[in-house]
Amino acid sequence: MYAAGEGADETVAFLLSKGASPDLMDNDNSTALINAIQRKCSSTIDLLAPVTTKGLNRALRSLAANHTELTPAVEDLLRRAASDKDAARMGVEHATQSGATRMLKILTL
Repeated sequence: MYAAGEGADETVAFLLSKGASPDLMDNDNSTALINAIQRKCSSTIDLLAPVTTKGLNRALRSLAANHTELTPAVEDLLRRAASDKDAARMGVEHATQSGATRMLKILTL
């Protein structure tokens, strides 16, 4: 989680290759992906977005609030989240509040 927040892509990739779970949460219920989003580490976000399955509600909120670049990996994450009714609802709400129109379009396809 610390490596993700620091944008240490090589370390994150190594840990994932050794079986580290991207879905572990800290005391604030944040995943490594959420930490990377909050610290605006776009290449780390791209590493974690395809493999993270937990905490998607908070990840979507962070994506919208931080106006994160919607790379192909992030777009795929949004499409996955759109299939989860609760995550999609929260994502639409946060995208609307943050004016994240492109995110909103993907979540409502």
